Amino acid sequence: MENSRPQFPEPVPTGTQLAVLPFLAAVEGLITASAEGEAVRVTMHRVMAREQHRYIQQICEYLGQGFDRSLQSAGRLFPQQTGLMGKAIEDQRVFRTKPYESLDTLKNDLEADLTDTGSSKSVEQSAVSFLSVPFVGADGQTVLVLYVDSYRFNHFSNDALVENIMNMCRGFCRMLDWLTEDRPLENLRNFPTPEKDFKPGKPTAFDRLQVSFPSDVPKFKSLRSFNFEMTSV
Repeated sequence: MENSRPQFPEPVPTGTQLAVLPFLAAVEGLITASAEGEAVRVTMHRVMAREQHRYIQQICEYLGQGFDRSLQSAGRLFPQQTGLMGKAIEDQRVFRTKPYESLDTLKNDLEADLTDTGSSKSVEQSAVSFLSVPFVGADGQTVLVLYVDSYRFNHFSNDALVENIMNMCRGFCRMLDWLTEDRPLENLRNFPTPEKDFKPGKPTAFDRLQVSFPSDVPKFKSLRSFNFEMTSV
């Protein structure tokens, strides 16, 4: 059930947040340009382990427009199987809301999916377009998950828009591999998170709304975890 998920915040290193915020700002700018004034939220989650349990942690605040920032915060923890993010992690595929002929049809499916996943949200409180992109590490494990939601109807049914986002994600991977391999910023270091190979439960995704997007997921060549911190050397 949604209200039983652990959402207590756990501190996120400043270096980790700084490593994603410029990228997310660029993604948000691209998506907002086609949102026709509707609300958009963009954030990134990392996969982490605590006491032999795997979690998704929201790395930073949501970026975007038209939503109440006071209700969301960095550091929130969710079980790995939570929602569309959990499905993207487990399947290592990109997922988006499928195209609908009418908003009423979408809302009927959304209401049924909210009920099936035990969500306390109403249809009126929920976004209507969703996108989740997993980032796979050099060891084959999912490291990060980009999450976007929008109140614009059929926002992510635009293949060109989603593919542009995918190209941005691949560029983000190349940049982080460069930071990992060449260490051009001496005070920014990525530290390992060694616990791996946990088996998640069944994802609580919206099975009626979501479909996979046929594209290769972004992959890192060197990076195996996402735990950047500022150091003195």
